[in-house]
Amino acid sequence: MPVSHPDPSEAVDRAMDLVKAFISPHGFLASPVRNDNYRRIWARDGVIIGLAGLRKSSVQGS
Repeated sequence: MPVSHPDPSEAVDRAMDLVKAFISPHGFLASPVRNDNYRRIWARDGVIIGLAGLRKSSVQGS
């Protein structure tokens, strides 16, 4: 059975909605899940989210 793929712009929008769920007043959280360890701010996750933001800019600009 063929797999349906979402429209790329829809996929980007859904991914950015998820990224927005990671925002806190102090930085980006590792996860929006309410587990203690995931409610911390990690540099690694900030870099990954920054790369996602750059990717979104390049997708919108093309």
